Amino acid sequence: MAYPGYLKFDRSRNILPDEVRNIDEEKTDEVEEFVYMCNKYNLHVCLNLHRAPGYCVNAGFN
Repeated sequence: MAYPGYLKFDRSRNILPDEVRNIDEEKTDEVEEFVYMCNKYNLHVCLNLHRAPGYCVNAGFN
């Protein structure tokens, strides 16, 4: 999962530093629902949060 995929920001430009915590709860609710569904059917889920601030080897938040 790419971190910017569940943020609220203007996608016509780069993410600004003050926007890195604008979590879109509708998107994270979808992820949660998916995880619960997988659990219901005994499927393993491993979430890899790509490009999270402070944990990314790429420069910037484009």
